[in-house]
Amino acid sequence: MQKVRGSYTVVASSFDRYLTNPGYEYNSQTHNWANPTVYPMDNLKPEKTKSWEIGLNLKFWENRFNLDATYYRSNTLNQTFKVDIPSSSGYNKAIVQTGNVQNQGNRTGARLHRRMGRIQMGIKCYFHSEPQQGKTSGRR
Repeated sequence: MQKVRGSYTVVASSFDRYLTNPGYEYNSQTHNWANPTVYPMDNLKPEKTKSWEIGLNLKFWENRFNLDATYYRSNTLNQTFKVDIPSSSGYNKAIVQTGNVQNQGNRTGARLHRRMGRIQMGIKCYFHSEPQQGKTSGRR
């Protein structure tokens, strides 16, 4: 039996609340309100991960021997970071969205399964490699 499979997904996660419209910060020790210390950013986008994979499953000898091979890739975009800025701006930090982190690799596996009466025996072996894990490109 032979099977070719594939998938594609897009997953997004939102940024923290009030990043685009920060309010005053309350100091419970002094009981005073302080000005925001993070420079507000408008036009924020959700952090998005796009991923796909393609694979092949092969079964031989009445499913006693199986081979499995998969290649995958995912890219994460619009990661949100706080960076230090000069205090002369009136703020300590600014919000930036940047990056394109890529993760790709392959998984290969083999399985041998044998049944002898009421006894079942099996051996599994999997290999996993990520030749270019963490490849990034900055964008501002």
